[in-house]
Amino acid sequence: TGTDSPCSLSFPGVLSRAPVACPNGWVAFQGQCYYFSVTEGNWTYSRSNCSALGTSLAGIDTQQDMDFMLRYRGHRDHWLGLQKDTNQLWRWVNGTEFNSW
Repeated sequence: TGTDSPCSLSFPGVLSRAPVACPNGWVAFQGQCYYFSVTEGNWTYSRSNCSALGTSLAGIDTQQDMDFMLRYRGHRDHWLGLQKDTNQLWRWVNGTEFNSW
Protein backbone atom coordinates (compact mmCIF):
# COMPACT_ATOMS: atom_id res chain seq x y z
CA THR A 1 0.00 0.00 0.00
CA GLY A 2 1.05 3.58 -0.41
CA THR A 3 -0.22 7.06 -0.99
CA ASP A 4 -1.15 8.99 -4.08
CA SER A 5 1.17 11.68 -5.30
CA PRO A 6 0.86 15.22 -6.60
CA CYS A 7 3.03 16.15 -9.58
CA SER A 8 3.67 19.73 -10.58
CA LEU A 9 4.55 21.57 -13.77
CA SER A 10 6.07 25.01 -13.42
CA PHE A 11 5.49 27.98 -15.69
CA PRO A 12 8.07 30.51 -14.45
CA GLY A 13 7.30 33.12 -17.09
CA VAL A 14 3.59 33.32 -16.32
CA LEU A 15 2.34 36.36 -14.44
CA SER A 16 0.12 35.60 -11.49
CA ARG A 17 -2.75 37.51 -13.14
CA ALA A 18 -2.53 35.50 -16.34
CA PRO A 19 -4.52 32.27 -16.56
CA VAL A 20 -2.43 29.12 -16.74
CA ALA A 21 -3.42 26.56 -19.35
CA CYS A 22 -2.94 23.22 -17.62
CA PRO A 23 -3.31 19.82 -19.27
CA ASN A 24 -6.69 18.13 -18.88
CA GLY A 25 -7.07 16.70 -15.37
CA TRP A 26 -4.48 19.05 -13.83
CA VAL A 27 -5.23 21.90 -11.40
CA ALA A 28 -3.75 25.40 -11.77
CA PHE A 29 -2.42 27.30 -8.75
CA GLN A 30 -0.11 30.34 -8.78
CA GLY A 31 1.50 29.69 -12.14
CA GLN A 32 1.89 25.94 -11.68
CA CYS A 33 -0.15 22.94 -12.68
CA TYR A 34 -0.72 20.12 -10.20
CA TYR A 35 -1.76 16.56 -10.98
CA PHE A 36 -3.13 14.56 -8.08
CA SER A 37 -2.71 10.91 -8.90
CA VAL A 38 -5.15 8.36 -7.56
CA THR A 39 -2.67 5.54 -8.20
CA GLU A 40 -1.10 4.31 -4.99
CA GLY A 41 2.55 3.39 -4.66
CA ASN A 42 5.71 4.06 -2.72
CA TRP A 43 7.82 7.23 -3.08
CA THR A 44 10.05 5.74 -5.81
CA TYR A 45 7.07 4.57 -7.85
CA SER A 46 5.35 7.94 -7.43
CA ARG A 47 8.47 9.81 -8.53
CA SER A 48 8.72 7.57 -11.62
CA ASN A 49 5.03 8.12 -12.36
CA CYS A 50 5.53 11.90 -12.32
CA SER A 51 8.67 11.55 -14.43
CA ALA A 52 6.69 9.61 -17.03
CA LEU A 53 4.33 12.61 -17.17
CA GLY A 54 7.32 14.89 -17.85
CA THR A 55 7.39 16.45 -14.40
CA SER A 56 8.43 15.76 -10.81
CA LEU A 57 6.84 15.22 -7.43
CA ALA A 58 5.50 18.50 -6.11
CA GLY A 59 7.51 20.73 -3.83
CA ILE A 60 6.06 23.12 -1.29
CA ASP A 61 7.80 26.50 -1.23
CA THR A 62 5.36 28.58 0.79
CA GLN A 63 2.58 28.30 3.33
CA GLN A 64 0.21 29.25 0.48
CA ASP A 65 1.34 26.15 -1.44
CA MET A 66 0.67 24.00 1.62
CA ASP A 67 -2.74 25.59 2.18
CA PHE A 68 -3.65 24.92 -1.47
CA MET A 69 -2.67 21.25 -1.18
CA LEU A 70 -4.68 20.83 2.01
CA ARG A 71 -7.70 22.66 0.58
CA TYR A 72 -7.65 20.72 -2.66
CA ARG A 73 -7.00 17.20 -1.35
CA GLY A 74 -7.64 17.46 2.37
CA HIS A 75 -5.44 15.76 4.91
CA ARG A 76 -4.93 12.61 2.87
CA ASP A 77 -1.39 11.31 2.66
CA HIS A 78 0.55 12.23 -0.48
CA TRP A 79 4.14 11.81 -1.56
CA LEU A 80 6.05 15.05 -2.10
CA GLY A 81 9.36 15.73 -3.82
CA LEU A 82 11.35 15.80 -0.59
CA GLN A 83 14.15 13.37 0.28
CA LYS A 84 17.20 13.06 2.50
CA ASP A 85 20.58 13.46 0.83
CA THR A 86 23.78 11.61 1.78
CA ASN A 87 24.41 14.11 4.60
CA GLN A 88 20.93 13.44 6.03
CA LEU A 89 19.70 16.91 5.00
CA TRP A 90 16.21 17.20 3.56
CA ARG A 91 16.26 18.43 -0.05
CA TRP A 92 13.60 18.93 -2.67
CA VAL A 93 14.00 16.86 -5.84
CA ASN A 94 15.22 20.01 -7.64
CA GLY A 95 18.24 20.03 -5.28
CA THR A 96 17.27 22.96 -3.05
CA GLU A 97 17.53 22.51 0.70
CA PHE A 98 14.29 22.29 2.66
CA ASN A 99 13.54 25.31 4.83
CA SER A 100 10.31 25.51 6.74
CA TRP A 101 7.86 27.83 5.12
